[in-house]
Amino acid sequence: MQDVLKADVFLSSEIDKGKNWFNTIRDQLRDCRIGIAVVTARSAAAAWLLFESGALAAGGRADNRKLCTLLVGVTPDDLPEPLRHFQATLPTKADVHALLRSMNAVLEATNETTLNKRFREAWSDFKNSMDDLLNWSDEEQVPALEMYERLDFTFEQTSRDQLLWVASVEEKFYDDDAIPLEKLQEWFDANASGFTCVHLKRFGIIGSVDILPLREDPLQQLLQGKIREIDLTADDIYTPSERKNIRSIYVESLAFREPDDKEEIRRMAVRDLLKRSVEIVSRICDPDQIETVYALGATAAGERFVDNLGFADVVHGAKRKDHHTFWAASYSALRERFDGMRREDEKTS
Repeated sequence: MQDVLKADVFLSSEIDKGKNWFNTIRDQLRDCRIGIAVVTARSAAAAWLLFESGALAAGGRADNRKLCTLLVGVTPDDLPEPLRHFQATLPTKADVHALLRSMNAVLEATNETTLNKRFREAWSDFKNSMDDLLNWSDEEQVPALEMYERLDFTFEQTSRDQLLWVASVEEKFYDDDAIPLEKLQEWFDANASGFTCVHLKRFGIIGSVDILPLREDPLQQLLQGKIREIDLTADDIYTPSERKNIRSIYVESLAFREPDDKEEIRRMAVRDLLKRSVEIVSRICDPDQIETVYALGATAAGERFVDNLGFADVVHGAKRKDHHTFWAASYSALRERFDGMRREDEKTS
């Protein structure tokens, strides 16, 4: 951020040894015009973070001081007072860009053109740093595999605030193909029933699945590659009151935040999700009326996943606008497969 705005930045972690840290921070906060609280699962309730944030929020005129929270691996729901009252930022490209523009409006550090140019040049390094911090935060939270038998997965409908977390993780996995927060919010407001977060009890959200009940015409346009995911609008999605009309569902995203060394926990979570797919689909409509499930192979791992589940590639990526292969499977066949998983696990439990 300093590279983009060329502003004076104080970091509380860089106080010289032997100095009175309380007086130093107090003096810096008194003169500060903008403060950024980087919040991880580990630091969310830390006394020092609450002290610094509270001092900044309470001091000076409200129109001259800003407190911004940058969330890494947490959602607004996880924030204590007073942090939850301030508009949050996630480490996504769009959100960080918006944060820098807000900061620049206060600091008047540079013009819009220069800010945008510097941001484009600095984004890659910033993203790598945030990915490292996200993985470090996950490492602090996620238990070792041998603890798994004492833990359970739950699959709860996503709240609108949690879409911030979803957008951040999807950007990490899908990069340029990631759907921005504003579009996720548009879809969510049209029909929130297909948005599900995967929770690991006592450790919070570890993944998400987004399912869209698309109307037939936009679904066919998407399938044929005439439009891209991001072109879908709220009008293209069946509303909850139209659930009886739904005959197919589109799995827009399945993403987890765990680092590679937690792959086994991720695999277990996905297996549990598949076994409980009827419960998840029931929020959208009666599962018995679903005929087909569609999905897009946005990554090589995603294509292997749907292929192993028995999906067939119905339109190859070369024929589609986004260059990704479109996949489809009979829902009754998938249910039979998932029921087999459940029976198999019951036998071995």
